[in-house]
Amino acid sequence: MLRHIKAHKVRSAFILFAALVGVFLAIPPKLLDDVSFSRAVYDRNGALLRLTLAEDQKYRLFTPLDAISENLREAVLLHEDKYFFTHPGINPASLARAAWHHVAGGGRGGASTLTMQLVRLKYGMHTRSYAGKLWQMAQALRMELHYSKEDILEAYLNLAPYGSNIEGVGAASHIYFERSADTLSLPEALTLAVVPQSPYARAPGRSAASDKALHDARLRVFSEWKEQHAEDARFEALLQRPMRYASKANLPFVAPQAVSRLLRENKEQVLRTTLDSALQRQLGGQVQRYVTHAAGASIANASALLVDTRSMEVLASVGSADYYNINRQGMIDGTQARRSPGSALKPFIYALAFQQGIVHPASLMLDAPTAYGTYAPENYDRAFQGPLSASEALIRSRNIPALWLTSQLHKPDFYDLLQAAGVKRMKPEKDYGLSLALGGVEVSMRELVQLYAMLANDGNYAPLNFLRTAQGSGTRLLTPEAAFITLDALKGTVMPGGSAVQELLPLPIYWKTGTSAGLRDAWAVGVFGPYVLAVWVGDFRGSTHGSYVGITHAAPLFFDLARLVIAQEKPKDMLQAKAEGLKLARVKACADTGDIDSPYCTAKLSAWMIPGVSPIKPSGIYRNVLVSRDTGKLACTFRPEETDYRVMQFWPSEIAQVYADAGIHKPPTPDWEEGCRPLMSAATPPRIISPARNTHYKVRKDVDNRLPLKAALEGNVHAVFWFINNTPVAKARPDETVYVPLVAGKHNIRVVDDAGNADSRVLLVE
Repeated sequence: MLRHIKAHKVRSAFILFAALVGVFLAIPPKLLDDVSFSRAVYDRNGALLRLTLAEDQKYRLFTPLDAISENLREAVLLHEDKYFFTHPGINPASLARAAWHHVAGGGRGGASTLTMQLVRLKYGMHTRSYAGKLWQMAQALRMELHYSKEDILEAYLNLAPYGSNIEGVGAASHIYFERSADTLSLPEALTLAVVPQSPYARAPGRSAASDKALHDARLRVFSEWKEQHAEDARFEALLQRPMRYASKANLPFVAPQAVSRLLRENKEQVLRTTLDSALQRQLGGQVQRYVTHAAGASIANASALLVDTRSMEVLASVGSADYYNINRQGMIDGTQARRSPGSALKPFIYALAFQQGIVHPASLMLDAPTAYGTYAPENYDRAFQGPLSASEALIRSRNIPALWLTSQLHKPDFYDLLQAAGVKRMKPEKDYGLSLALGGVEVSMRELVQLYAMLANDGNYAPLNFLRTAQGSGTRLLTPEAAFITLDALKGTVMPGGSAVQELLPLPIYWKTGTSAGLRDAWAVGVFGPYVLAVWVGDFRGSTHGSYVGITHAAPLFFDLARLVIAQEKPKDMLQAKAEGLKLARVKACADTGDIDSPYCTAKLSAWMIPGVSPIKPSGIYRNVLVSRDTGKLACTFRPEETDYRVMQFWPSEIAQVYADAGIHKPPTPDWEEGCRPLMSAATPPRIISPARNTHYKVRKDVDNRLPLKAALEGNVHAVFWFINNTPVAKARPDETVYVPLVAGKHNIRVVDDAGNADSRVLLVE
């Protein structure tokens, strides 16, 4: 029986021993797999933008061994464990020396290797007792068995205590010295090397006493350092001086809205962004000063976004004027908020019109009262400027020409372009109608910047990049020629007060303003050098305020920021050099009519056109005609003694009327001689102005549902006749608008002048 009991004990002891050996030999997970770390966000140049707390509320930033200063690694080993690379996890000589000191009554001597210290840090061991110390030593041997010396050193340097809730050299370097661990100077490296031995007593900047203890410890380790690095003796005077330490309160919190979003959308511990912290701070500071001082209490908030069009990298993203201002909802990211852009989208209507050959920059357009069914749009200033060129209509932000162009676009139309350019949350096209041209769709600043960057990038659309690792892909939405001449036209926009940009800045700026309906949002956005800059001014609550006007309040801030960027980056104009490689022609156009190479027009201007695309059909306003010397009337036949050829102006009725309303009276078109009137059939036919082409009409309740009928006519037409579905409905004067009931259905609208010339179009009414 006794023999059986002994055998059982032997088996149990063997099993226990085998289990312990198994545990000892089992391959454990990586040293830091179960440790939570802070997340770090850096700018494009490696400057820290944000350091978060780890899950256990400690600042602990994982830093690979090769990203730690060699001086710091060597100083730590010199101070903590000189024989680290030669012992198996415990140092027998140090243990023997410590035991002798203890037996001899000399107190405790330091015998812990760096591996033993890592065991204590990682597993939270109590090593004051003999049992605890023995277990620590066993775990150190086991750790050395399974991990390389480099792994152990890396883990220690990432877990070493540095006072308060700061652990690891990565976090300590950023917090105390505001730099990464691979850029530490020798004095800084020696400082961090001695803190973990007594993190409370030597915590940098905690108190005068802790700084004194830290100073003395640093000098002691430096005296050993000099024995191996005699060339570093030159640092002794520097090490004698008090050092300046930063603290957790100094940790950067740059671009808070953008960085917070990146942290939410990406899981990596280290994010390297495209932001430039210097530009971010400058632009953010200027936005805050503008809202606080320059604009006064009338401006609630502002946002700004700066992008490099070459890479679509975001250099600065100012979400609000003051992130911490609760009353102004400063935590909202204005670069993502969806707002009405007002006229800031008009350049893209013109780009499509240039691309589709509807107009060229010098084409004559009318800014005059116009009705689209029951919709009678106005300009912001409630005035009309009459005939003007397409480029002037764009830079003066006139609504009527933009609406007319929108109605003339075919596929892809303006709605299609916005969809293709990634504008989100768009309603069905029919819900907008022509209001889409005047800011009827809400866009974010990021979407608006992407659109303007497309103009700078030859019509190639690409998304924004916030991370250096992002690889964006592009889609061509406009021809390079249409993008170029649109951007070139924007160069003529004047600054607040009427000054030309070129008078005040060293390079051209191609820019546009926008004001939303109800004066809730003021915008300014433009291209200069390789950059796109956008500015929004308003109230995140959407409050209406008379100050929220693009030209008066967004534009001044836009140019303040542009000057800062130009002063720092010193960019060069990139647009004009592109013209040589594009299919463009610089031509002479008639200043009055926009006709290209008109032989009878004397006042000419230079204009861009796209050969084979831009409209070249002459308007027929300037003509060389036969005139009777006696009567001044148009002659049918040449009679050498009675007629002469003269250049005369034949202004269509609606253009002549617009000029007259502006106080400019164009010469009337002479009538024909008796017997010549039948020849009028060869003259310019009428053109229906209203109803507009490609416009949706609806019969609505409680609205005056009348359809205006109006045509542009040859100057010497005396009467016109209107037909709907071949039924005559009215006879009218050339300058008269006829109103008829708006009836649901499909209708054929036709107008005939008194010489038999006609125009027609199909109208759909819902």
